[in-house]
Amino acid sequence: MACSLSAALLVGCLQYCGRANAFYALSVDGEMKKVGKGQFGLPKKDIGFLRNYMGPIIDRVPRDRDELRTYIKKSILDQYAAKKGLLSGEFNFKSERERLITFILLRVNGSLPIYRVLDHVPDDLVSLLTGDKGNCSDAAIRLLMVLDVFDVAGRTITLWTPALTGHVIVDAYDPAERKAYLLDPSFNIISRIDNVDEGYFDVLFSMSVKERGAYLGDPDNVRFWPFYMADFQSAKEYAAEYPDIDEWRENSYLTIRDRTLAALIYELKFVFDDWKQHFPNRMPMTLDWYSYSREKTNANSDLFYSKAIKSLKLFGPQHPLATRSLLEKASINCRDFMKAELNCSEISKLGFACDGC
Repeated sequence: MACSLSAALLVGCLQYCGRANAFYALSVDGEMKKVGKGQFGLPKKDIGFLRNYMGPIIDRVPRDRDELRTYIKKSILDQYAAKKGLLSGEFNFKSERERLITFILLRVNGSLPIYRVLDHVPDDLVSLLTGDKGNCSDAAIRLLMVLDVFDVAGRTITLWTPALTGHVIVDAYDPAERKAYLLDPSFNIISRIDNVDEGYFDVLFSMSVKERGAYLGDPDNVRFWPFYMADFQSAKEYAAEYPDIDEWRENSYLTIRDRTLAALIYELKFVFDDWKQHFPNRMPMTLDWYSYSREKTNANSDLFYSKAIKSLKLFGPQHPLATRSLLEKASINCRDFMKAELNCSEISKLGFACDGC
């Protein structure tokens, strides 16, 4: 399970960061060192901020499901109590719970400092929760797991557009405060919509381009926190996989912020088209769906769909965010279910009636 966005985009972003008065690099163990001209890094202030959120989110993984969920929650709350003051004066937090969700986002990002494209998301709870390497898929699944123990519903969203060529983020909904969140644990982005009864992308897709631009253009509604990946595959490796890498380097002034906003405001049609074309590989997915055995002989060859993460059943996800509404917006229907050879159980998991197909 992997996202190919990061290969090209990460080089572009770090190239940009290196030009923006960036003087410091961050090692995997949290050490900060000065870098020379032309090397990649961030301002000292940003590196100092990110160091506060590095390290495993838990120090052990209990085998008992109930104990595991309780232990994750207690560990995060203890860390939050010790560090929530670091977020004082940052962003326009409207509640303590919103601040907590932001803290969770930053901690998940800091727990996965090494960028690696893996063949698939590891199928064991220890790696899922404490592994220190992976890419956007790994980070998104870990974030869903932590949010789940705080009763926040979620699903992953795959964005494949001209601006974001393959990225996985989290669409979350907190029923306790009726807030929907867009959370990007790879690039530390958070946006929220208040007083709604559905997921973030349900609301976003119902807006016009003008409305999306106005909403996401307001800094009170979206926050781009600093991010840094201490290790990543070399540009030479990227060049072998992505022949257009030189073009990305030339356009490196287009930052993560620019690309994310372009995708969310102007390019949602590409998202729908990609979901349908590659169904069910890149559709919105819940932890429950990820845990389900879904290997198909005639499905499109795609790492997103190649292996079920059965150990998630041991975790016991409890708060999925329904996917049917988004699939309907993408015009995904029974014909697509039949083409992908989904069985009745799988169709039901997506919120559709099997006998209707």
